[in-house]
Amino acid sequence: MKTFTYKNYKDCFFRVGSYAADKKAMAISIENKTDGPISTCTVYDIYTCYSEHITAIKNYSENSHMTDFLTKLKVIDSIIWREPCNSFVADTLNTSNPQTIDTCVINTEELRKYTKEWTYNV
Repeated sequence: MKTFTYKNYKDCFFRVGSYAADKKAMAISIENKTDGPISTCTVYDIYTCYSEHITAIKNYSENSHMTDFLTKLKVIDSIIWREPCNSFVADTLNTSNPQTIDTCVINTEELRKYTKEWTYNV
């Protein structure tokens, strides 16, 4: 398993599973052995149409720039749809720090390279 650095956390890896509300909804989190759970990359969004390679990335608040980070790791192939996480941040869409929920195509082959535990089964 390959590891990565996320913010100031070294030797990180992913855990990949499903949301209880919809088993097609991929849940991705970041952890490492030293600090334990660090961040949840995804969010369950009732308006997202989930499939094996599509999930919703939490790209706001403490997860600002998560979509960019996962794209650099080649875990995200493309953004299908980007929407403000709430109506109060709609003006951030065209800034360098959009506060969004991003429906993305996931490169599961790349994701698996960095994943310690994979319980996502569609």
